[in-house]
Amino acid sequence: MLIHRMRLALPAQIMLALSLRCQAPTRAANGGAPARAASDAAPAVSANVASEKPVSPRDALLARAKSLELDTAYVPPPGDALSHHTAGFAKVMCSAVFITGLDPDFAAENIGYFTGPYEERSKVGKPVIDRAAKAVRIDLPNDVTRTARYLGDQGCVTLPQGKSTLNFTPVTVEKRLPDPAMQDWPMGDAPSHAPFPAQLDPAKAKRAVDAAFEPAEGMTAAFVVTWRGRLIGERYGPGITKDTPLESWSMGKSVTAALMGCVSDRPDLVSPTLAVATGTQPGISASSWGPETPPFNNEIILRDVTGGRGFGHVKFRQPNDDNLTIHLDTWVRDLAPNTSYRLQRAVDTNVDDVCTGTAWLTLGMGTTPAAIVTDDQGTGRAALFRTLTLPLGTTFDIHFRVIEQATGTVVLESACYQFVVTQ
Repeated sequence: MLIHRMRLALPAQIMLALSLRCQAPTRAANGGAPARAASDAAPAVSANVASEKPVSPRDALLARAKSLELDTAYVPPPGDALSHHTAGFAKVMCSAVFITGLDPDFAAENIGYFTGPYEERSKVGKPVIDRAAKAVRIDLPNDVTRTARYLGDQGCVTLPQGKSTLNFTPVTVEKRLPDPAMQDWPMGDAPSHAPFPAQLDPAKAKRAVDAAFEPAEGMTAAFVVTWRGRLIGERYGPGITKDTPLESWSMGKSVTAALMGCVSDRPDLVSPTLAVATGTQPGISASSWGPETPPFNNEIILRDVTGGRGFGHVKFRQPNDDNLTIHLDTWVRDLAPNTSYRLQRAVDTNVDDVCTGTAWLTLGMGTTPAAIVTDDQGTGRAALFRTLTLPLGTTFDIHFRVIEQATGTVVLESACYQFVVTQ
């Protein structure tokens, strides 16, 4: 079971305290005195332990953290420390007011201390909220002003000190996701109509969620519980809903790291920098693999043509050897479970990135067609290949599709790619 708590994590001290209690001395049955070891030194050891003050869970946690610190000198970043802290304070206030919608006084008192330490906030002016310009300005004692601006899809950004303009041009990020109300969680917000898991007690789950909001002084904003991929409990604080954008802090780093992992395994995903700079839509044009040209290696991306969430990827590889064998490592997901599919291709020699070929050839193991069979989750893989008999240097446009074997229904299609027969 995964428990997700926004803003306030379960204290690590509690877990450490439980661990320490598990390691407490064994108690004897005759009044609770510590069990004595069969050694002459046992009484002295027991006396010493009894005379020591117990270590609090917090002190034990800090001691462990200290033992793991790197033995290096701290070197602060260049520049004025208070200006850096105030830059973070301005950014926190901008996000809290213009993204989350919090009251400015509440945000200044409660949000983002590690970005703008609380003790440093007393040294600068009160944040000025410019709702017309969607900006936050904070004055320092040395007449420096740090300003953060809300930029729409790029969130809030603090301007460089002494500048009134950004070093980049904000862009609007095109949304291509389907209506969340029509998608099951976690891809969307549609509620599940499945019965509550029989293995769990709904009353206990509710009590566990409610306990996350006690005491009220903890100001828990949101608490979500999942079990085996299902949302089984959630609750939100006053003024907060499931759609309220909350500061993510380290969760944002975790999500970003997970997305980068997806990028490394999903060549259809264009890097964020490239997408912003060029507006490229992922998976539309062919991509060469490695430094070699012309394109005789491609990452083929197949999109769902039925309006569903299906997806396909073909690693199209021709090794540098005397054989004209094309390897087609194929992967599909979010298709019908336990179903057989076929990968097909069509080509035309009018090389213009407009695929007009309709003579579909079913691919497989050489000249023998082979199926891609999905599992219970609708995911399938197949290591297909085909040996070519075309002259070296032949160039053509090529596109692919996936069909359901039993009915011939097309479920996935690719864009148009180019290929050159070579060795």
